[in-house]
Amino acid sequence: MAAEDAGGEGVPRLPFSGGPGPGGEAGPGEQGPAGPAQPHGRPPAKAGTGRGHAGAGASGEEPQNQPGVEKEAKEVAEMADPHAPPQSLPVEGGNEFLQLLKSHKEKLEEGMQELRRRNEELDRQREEAEKERDGLRSTNAQLQAKLAQMQPAEGGNEFLQLIKSHKEKLEEGMQELRRRNEELEREREEAERERDGFRSTNAQLQAKLTQMQGCGVIEEAPQRSAVPSSGSDSSTLARLTEQLQATQCRYRELQEKLDCLQKTTVQRDRTEALLKQREKEFTQLVKDSEALKAQVTSLLGELNERQSCLESSEKERMLLEEKLSARTDELYSIQREMEQLKKQHSVTVDKLRLQTQNLEAALRTERLVLTEEKRKLAQLQHAYTQLFKDYDTKRKNGGEVEDLANRLVEAERALALKQELIDKLKEEVEQQRGTLETVPVLTAQAEIYKADFRAEREAREKLHQRKEELQEQLSQALAELDRLKIVDSRK
Repeated sequence: MAAEDAGGEGVPRLPFSGGPGPGGEAGPGEQGPAGPAQPHGRPPAKAGTGRGHAGAGASGEEPQNQPGVEKEAKEVAEMADPHAPPQSLPVEGGNEFLQLLKSHKEKLEEGMQELRRRNEELDRQREEAEKERDGLRSTNAQLQAKLAQMQPAEGGNEFLQLIKSHKEKLEEGMQELRRRNEELEREREEAERERDGFRSTNAQLQAKLTQMQGCGVIEEAPQRSAVPSSGSDSSTLARLTEQLQATQCRYRELQEKLDCLQKTTVQRDRTEALLKQREKEFTQLVKDSEALKAQVTSLLGELNERQSCLESSEKERMLLEEKLSARTDELYSIQREMEQLKKQHSVTVDKLRLQTQNLEAALRTERLVLTEEKRKLAQLQHAYTQLFKDYDTKRKNGGEVEDLANRLVEAERALALKQELIDKLKEEVEQQRGTLETVPVLTAQAEIYKADFRAEREAREKLHQRKEELQEQLSQALAELDRLKIVDSRK
């Protein structure tokens, strides 16, 4: 994009429509060798129409002033035609060309001022874009902080309104940045057109000066003594050369400013890329805000559901506490009754145990007595049998009948006494048997008491187990309530 210095031989010269073509051939705007020669001393055509060309780049209307530039180039080509007869450079044409150069210089200075102003405006707009970018960054940071510190239970609607307001602000900022981007694009195009106009103007001025210098060298030899105004023409050429050098310096300055403008354009492109990135981030932020909105809605629903669950849990906890208090009172009363029954049962069991021990001792005594009586009865039966045997032997013997009869009577009397004793013993045995029959009844009563005691103990164990279960459920409900309170306080 940068051109070479216009003060040396490496200055690019753009071909004009009326300039010499390649190979030294004349262009369509000049006459060939066979054309009619211009009479000596005839002034060339005035180039007044080319005054508005220098401002074409600044105003953006270079195609409208192109015919004046072509006419001016044709006039300069006719002046610099190597096949035309030599002619002098009139003073009027030099002054007019000097005025043209001055006007071009003024236009260039105005263009420089315009470029400076636009460069300052571009810098200001770039600073504003950077400030707006920083504002967008700070807004994004604030939004991220709001997202991090979001509490859906208390500030859900406020957060949604804040997201909507940030979204509207970001959309307005995007529209403003697009508008500024379009303005910067238009200004860049205008600067490009001004640069092209300045280049074409500089090339035309260089071509004119070169052609004028060529004409002055050609006509210096034959007319050095005849034309008295050649010294003034050379001084005019020197001034024109100085002005051209100053114009070239201005062109270099403009080229530097153009480079600065291109750098600014690159920065603007970077800003535009950053703006597109911010637009993508904004789109992603809008999507995230929608997702967050849905998440907030779901969290609000979940919070309401948790609130209802918490209320139901609170009601259930109150009911459980009431039931627990009632069951605790019942348990305390049952425990008191159980203690009383336990004491009564222990006393009754002790009494029954003592009675059982006494009955068992009496039963053992009666058994011993009965065994002794059976032994005595067996002895008596044996003695009775022996007496009968003796009686038989004595009766057989015949002498001792009376004695035996007496002994028999005594034996019968003793036997009757023994029989009475046996009957008494039998009655006592029957009585003892009746007493022994009451022992199973008492044992059955003891078993009943024992079964009742076991049933009461099982009921007490079940009540204790139920109490532990209720206590565990109560602890779980309290833990769940504490957890819900903690979750609610965090939200």
